[in-house]
Amino acid sequence: EKQLLAELRSGRKAILEVHLKRVKKSAAVSADVLARSTPGYSGADLAAIVNEAAIMAVLQKREEISMDDLE
Repeated sequence: EKQLLAELRSGRKAILEVHLKRVKKSAAVSADVLARSTPGYSGADLAAIVNEAAIMAVLQKREEISMDDLE
């Protein structure tokens, strides 16, 4: 069971890394932390989180997203 959870988290992390490559982000942004906090999320859900974070940053006239935007 623990192995499966680790594999699922690893998959979410990989998906997040793909989507996070497309946006400017602060050094504090961690795909691993975000992957651990999003159990059960689909790839589309994860993409939407990154997109919403980018929109929030733009609306606040910031150059990059932060972990606060992602959580």
